[in-house]
Amino acid sequence: GIVRSVMEPHADALRRALDIVGSQLNAGGMTLEEALGRSFDDPVHALRCFLANLQIWGSLGSLVTSPFPALDKDIESFLQRAVSEQQQPTSGPEVETQTAKLAKKLTPDAIAEYHRKLLSSLIDHVMNEFREHLSPVRRFLASERDAGQPGSQLCAVTLAHLQELESFVTALGRFLRSGSPQGAAEPASIEGEDLEVAERFTPQGSTMAQPVRPPLDRKRIGYLMCIGCGHNGTLSEGEVMHLSLHI
Repeated sequence: GIVRSVMEPHADALRRALDIVGSQLNAGGMTLEEALGRSFDDPVHALRCFLANLQIWGSLGSLVTSPFPALDKDIESFLQRAVSEQQQPTSGPEVETQTAKLAKKLTPDAIAEYHRKLLSSLIDHVMNEFREHLSPVRRFLASERDAGQPGSQLCAVTLAHLQELESFVTALGRFLRSGSPQGAAEPASIEGEDLEVAERFTPQGSTMAQPVRPPLDRKRIGYLMCIGCGHNGTLSEGEVMHLSLHI
């Protein structure tokens, strides 16, 4: 059929690009893919909840599958201690000493701020990866759409949907930088040949060094602590250390 003949050569690239947005963009560990997958009959409500959680809790770096320079190695080492203990035992004098030193330096507010700052850098990372994987696919779809060949309508619809997804991530990044919905208005439209000269999504200065907007009162909101103990499991030593920061 027309769908298979047009889309099959590019199915893997499309799938990878969609996975980048769906599985790496996360709100406190809940990926966009999971949030929409559990939305049942109300995806709009699910998306609103996802965006609210993004703004409050930020993102986890442990779900990023490709090199991501914005990660703080010390904080990530502390936060992922539980994961490493489950996959491969890491107990020992050196590990214990290192973790204890990190625990003395960290505070709940520092970790909460890190998660929120990480989100802005993660969105830049996701958009760059998304555009990089889709660049050749969108050039092909645009040429097929404009050529008026069989399947041109399919190419036009696919391009429109990809543009919607890109605009969503663009608007989200602008909102997080401005701290207000007005800052997210009029997302840039990039497709076809314009993609070749589009600037890569990079923050002005270091995103990790910029203040997080809007400011939040943690005394009222609380803090996020992700655990991997499973149903009726026990907290790992790393998770106990994380919990001890809060009590």
